[in-house]
Amino acid sequence: MRIISLLIGLLTLAACGGGSDGGDPPSLGGPVSIATASLEQGNVGLVYSQALQATGGNGDFSWWVSASGDNLPSGLTLTPNGQIIGTPTNAAVRSVVLVAQDSSANLATRTLLLETRDISIAGASAGAVAQGASLQLSADGGSAGYSFSLSGNASGGSITPTGGYLAGNGDGVDIVRATDTDGFYDEITITVGQDPFVGFIARWGTSDVWHIGWDEVHDPTPTYASDLDEVLVDLGLRDAVSTGVSGTTADNLARAFVIRRTLGHVSTFYGNTFDGEPSVTGLGISIVKPSGPTQGTTPAPGDFDAAGTLRYSTICVRYADTGGTVGRAYLDVNNPRVEHNCGGESGGLALGVFVNRLVGPYRSAYGSGITNSPIGAPDVVGLRAMLLGDAPVGGREQAIFNAVDGFARSLAAVLAHEIGHSLGLDHAPAGSSSGDIMQGTLSLGPSISYTFNAEHWAQLETSLPGPNRN
Repeated sequence: MRIISLLIGLLTLAACGGGSDGGDPPSLGGPVSIATASLEQGNVGLVYSQALQATGGNGDFSWWVSASGDNLPSGLTLTPNGQIIGTPTNAAVRSVVLVAQDSSANLATRTLLLETRDISIAGASAGAVAQGASLQLSADGGSAGYSFSLSGNASGGSITPTGGYLAGNGDGVDIVRATDTDGFYDEITITVGQDPFVGFIARWGTSDVWHIGWDEVHDPTPTYASDLDEVLVDLGLRDAVSTGVSGTTADNLARAFVIRRTLGHVSTFYGNTFDGEPSVTGLGISIVKPSGPTQGTTPAPGDFDAAGTLRYSTICVRYADTGGTVGRAYLDVNNPRVEHNCGGESGGLALGVFVNRLVGPYRSAYGSGITNSPIGAPDVVGLRAMLLGDAPVGGREQAIFNAVDGFARSLAAVLAHEIGHSLGLDHAPAGSSSGDIMQGTLSLGPSISYTFNAEHWAQLETSLPGPNRN
């Protein structure tokens, strides 16, 4: 009788198993059933992830979408273990038939609705905005009646429910969310900082990391905050009377805009995004801001140490041109030292870019629009909007954008050229195209499109992030 009782108890346990809850393993025995009763809504451009649940059956479940219903929205995938993942790429409403199968080939199906919606926030885009700047944001693409909030607030900023954004007094990235009346939403990032380097992040170990020194003063007369500022006066992008450390609001915005566009072009020349983010087909080049715990230590003028002891190489933007050249670089063989010339040309490695050599083509090209009518207080609103990534509005803003972007592209080409030398690239052969970044006498001008040639690109693909680099 004891044996019979024990067998009955075992049979009872095998038949009863509790239901699956959350991440618990599915119960065994009985018919297969899909427990997930609804699918979370998706937002175009934002990561989607939902784990599906099934109960009953024997063993683990395999999942797929039945052809008897709709496909998942574009950008989403159902994994065999029951995870719907991906990033929706367009708005859709789909009636999806889900199938779960246990190890004994028992099936369950369930039809569920999955909607993705394309909410879009307007009024800000990629770029850096100054501390304390205000923006009025709006949204569309969903059910009217949007509510704005901050899902990330590194700067200490604030936003009203109707989209009135105020940047805080700290550096960092704020994440703005706009939610429609049905709960669909969009998010954008707004980088806040005193300079346009915010958003460019050093990727140690996977990149050739460079710092560009914009604040060098080689020519002390007249007294400008940097040699770059003196050139910006020549270009009409800084008021001629704004000598000294600080300029007007328009001066500072124009300077930030030049630097931002230059960094963006350097990034794209190496195959990455305009905001310094790595692309799948890009090369390991990273441009960072001067100093701080996450960026490393700026090499002191004249210093050079063994490979890896200094965190990045430095290239300086200077006014002086003693040799009739735009820039100079030394071939980097296994990176025996950090390249820089911030302390001068004697005794160090010359990696300077002499910006006065870039002025001529742009002064003549934009003389009537900008040089003869320099930026000033009326241009502040437009400069701030364009620094955020907004398109130029009107002839004046377009003229400023053309002058800034044209100059920045050529400056970026020279920077990319000198960095290319340090990575082992020789000059392009005679007869190369005018836009070849490694051309021996690099052509400079507002209408030139710059790129590395195929041979140099292949060489960079084998050398980046570079031998012995940290």
